[in-house]
Amino acid sequence: MLNDGTRTFIASHQLHNYDFGQFSILKFSMLHAKNIRNDFGVPMWFSTTDASGQSVPFVRLVYLWARHSQRLGSDPFLSFRANGKLKCLLYKDIQFAVKQAATVFNLDATWFDTHSLRMSAPTIARAAHVSPTNIMSMGRWKSLPASLLYQAQSTQLNNSILSVVNNPTLFTTEDILLSRVLASNSKSATSTVRRFL
Repeated sequence: MLNDGTRTFIASHQLHNYDFGQFSILKFSMLHAKNIRNDFGVPMWFSTTDASGQSVPFVRLVYLWARHSQRLGSDPFLSFRANGKLKCLLYKDIQFAVKQAATVFNLDATWFDTHSLRMSAPTIARAAHVSPTNIMSMGRWKSLPASLLYQAQSTQLNNSILSVVNNPTLFTTEDILLSRVLASNSKSATSTVRRFL
């Protein structure tokens, strides 16, 4: 949205003639993951500057991508056109980048995938003493046990899990179904139990 009092919105593929300072708000409308009905996106709003008047780095990077990528109005945001062909950011590209980043830090790449990114936000939020309710809301978890699975392990977290296990009223129907014994298709395999711990 332009920062000129007109409340005019400019489509992301038409930003070539605008500077970052001309905008006050950035809006995403994303179709993502589960729990989202077909043809409906989740709106997310970001201010271009923080409380001290400085540019918000993430928003500025999004602006730069929008300004320099060649896209049509109907193209996905995380895509670009080169030599007349549409190229999109794919899941396998993100997975490769995550594993490559692990290697750079001398970590075992087989331990990391895209869920490592999903785990980072709730883990950081917990370290910052954000309430479990707010963390669940951020990650769209209806179940506290499911939310805890996405937080890095620690003594404090294990204590939290134990307290949940001892309180059956916190489990959803889905939790109960996931904890049942699952039959295997292989005759030689033993039955497995899916648990939260």
